This record gives sequence, structure tokens and C-alpha cells, in this order.
Amino acid sequence: MWGSLLLACVVCLLVLYVPGFFFMRSFHVSRFASVVAAPAPVMLLLTLSGVVLQKAGLSTSAFVPLGLTVALCVGAYALSRLRAGATRRELVLPTAGAWRNATLYLAVALVVASFVYVGAIDGPESFPRNDDYNVHLSVVRSFIDTGSFSTLQTSSYLNVGTEGSYYPAAALVLIAVLASFFASNVPLALNAVILVFITCVFPLIVYLLLEQLFPKNRLALLLGALCPLSIGAFPWGFLTFGLLPNMVSFIFVPLALVFFIEAINAQSGIHRGVAIFLCVLVVATIVLAQPNGAFTWGIWAVFYSVNRVFFEPGSSAPVVTKQRIVRALGILAGACALWFVLYKSPFVANVVSYHWYVFFSKSEGLLRAILFAFEDRMGPQLVVSIVVAAGIIYTLRKRQFLWLSVAFVLALIMYFVDAAYDGMGKHLL
Repeated sequence: MWGSLLLACVVCLLVLYVPGFFFMRSFHVSRFASVVAAPAPVMLLLTLSGVVLQKAGLSTSAFVPLGLTVALCVGAYALSRLRAGATRRELVLPTAGAWRNATLYLAVALVVASFVYVGAIDGPESFPRNDDYNVHLSVVRSFIDTGSFSTLQTSSYLNVGTEGSYYPAAALVLIAVLASFFASNVPLALNAVILVFITCVFPLIVYLLLEQLFPKNRLALLLGALCPLSIGAFPWGFLTFGLLPNMVSFIFVPLALVFFIEAINAQSGIHRGVAIFLCVLVVATIVLAQPNGAFTWGIWAVFYSVNRVFFEPGSSAPVVTKQRIVRALGILAGACALWFVLYKSPFVANVVSYHWYVFFSKSEGLLRAILFAFEDRMGPQLVVSIVVAAGIIYTLRKRQFLWLSVAFVLALIMYFVDAAYDGMGKHLL
């Protein structure tokens, strides 16, 4: 019985990583980073293929958007080989031992997920019948039954004649594709996609970001293996609530930051242009999975940009001048202005103006923020709080990493205001 789930996970890995690897290699991304980043272009192309087929009025099996995705990825690689001239420096070069370290991340994630996730379900076709899962599973079923895989036309009832509407359903398209390999077994595909993302996609992306931030800190890279699945709020809180699209979106946020950092630190115009393109590609994948992930990436990108104004790559000493201070303030002001424009736009306003009532008192909200117990189904995580506090102290000493703590504290402030206050302020934040 469990063999079917294992087989579904293997097929999911092949779908996400084989064509995506060729796509990333076509842009001269290092082999290691191409493996890590492979799921992003596959998710993007699967989703866009579904939209194109629907706009063309074609009703197909899930293998058609998959075939188009594979053809585009392999075609891009073949074209890059035909046009290869002088050797170009590869992007996102790994450090020595990267493959070995990444294996540790995978092993830890697999052990944790085996106990926490697989141990909690009663079979490979098990699924919760509450919160958002029933809607998402119904959307996947409607994709398969109607042969329309467009995220512009999603509904739980497409197969009974409704038109549907836009929904960021990139993750649901992937589940529909995978289910088509297994006699349209949607719950089996759901569990396989969840397991692949939490045991493989997420840990590898976290490792790639840590490699870029701490390339010479071997201890940090090794201890990082304990981090991806240690936080109750993410990914576990998202899974218990059925927020699968959100989970997939946030998993890609560190990857977008990797290419953003690569673009800022690029030594040539070509290198920077390719890195920017790949950053935009990953952000587009985030948006198609769930747009709120893009705003989270924006916070990281802004604070890293401000950090780079004062710190050169690899430097531990800031360079503070009036011109640099003005430049940093300009970045912050520009980001705030851009957010206000987005906040007033109809597309974003409809989302951020949705009113969530106060759900904790001010004292309880503050305590829960500090103890990582972000909602009422979560208990305190004392060990995580202590480790994070130690990390903040470390960044106060190593100020080139202080932007990480600043972004984190800002996130906690946003959480506290959202949990304990009413009014427009929480929407604006």
C-alpha cells in the first residue's frame, strides 16, 4: 500500500527535476544550483501551458501541458548548446562539499517527515476533510475531469458547467498532472507532492541560500540541516490548515532571493542580466502559486539591498558615508512608495482589505510572537526561540548579517499588529 506513495513521490521528483535541470543549465547555472532550482521553471511552465491550452479552446489530458513543459525545457537546453561560444562563468557556484551537505539536509528532512507527516496519516490516500483541503482537492478533480488546467478558470464545479475564475493554483496543476499517472488518484498525488516539497524542494532551497550567505561558515551550513522542518508555523501549520498553494509559494521565496543576490553581486552585464531574468522567473512562479509569497520576498530583497549599500561582498566592516545613507534611505522610501501604490491598486486592495478580527490580546500576541506559537493550534517552541535569539545576538556582532534580524523583527511586528489590533494599520502593514 505504501509502495504506491513511494512510486508517486519518485514520479513527482522526475517531473519536477529532470526537465527543470535542463532549463536551468541552458542559462549557465551551475549543476548543483540547477538541481536545486529545477522545480521553479517546471511549475511556471506547467501553469502557463494550461492557460495557453485553455485560451486555445483545447481540452486535453494532463500529459499535454507536461509534454509542452518538457519540450520547452529540453529545447532551451538544446538551443543553448548550439549557441555556446566562449566559456561563460556559471551562476551560483557551490562551495566544496555542497553535494555532501545537501545530502545531510535531505536525510534530516526525510527522517522528520517520516515521523511527523507519514506517521500522522492512515494511508497513502489519506486527506483531511476540513479547512481548505476540500476546495483544493475538488479543483484538482475538476481540472482532470474537464481537461482544462488553466488557473484563469478554476472552480470546484468546473465539471458541472461553471465557468470558474482566476485562482493562484500552480500547485494544484502539478497535483493534477501527477494524479494522471495514477488513474486520477488525487489524494495519492496530494500526499506525494507534499512529501516531495517538504523533504526535497524546501531543504535544498534553504541550503542553497545558506551557502550564498555563509559560504565560509561550515558549522552554520551543517547546523542548517536542522532548520527547515523545525518550525511549527511553517511548513506544518500551513499543512494542517490546508494552505498548500501558500506553502509552495513560500518555499520558493529563498530561491528568488538567491538569484536576486546573484544579480546584485554580478561581475558582468551578461551575468547580471541572466540572474535578473531567473529571479523574475522564480518570482513569477511564486505569484502563480500564491501572490503573498512575492511580498515576503520583497521584504527580504529590500533589506538585503540596504545591507549591500554599506557592506561589500565578503566584507565584515561597513562603509558609512552620507551618500550611502541617502542611497539606503532612498531604497526604503522607494519600497514604501511602491507598496502604497500596490496597496491602492484594485487587485491587491481586495486581498489586503479583507478583515481578520483580533484573535489574541496584546500581551498574549506578544508572548506568542516571541515563543513561535503563532496561532491557537500551536504550542510554544522554546528551543526555536532560544536558537533564534542566539542568531540575533550573532548578527549584532557580525553586522553584515544584521539585515536578517531586522527583516525578522519586522515580520514579528507585523504579526503582533495583525493579531492584537484592528483598523487600517494592520492592512497597510
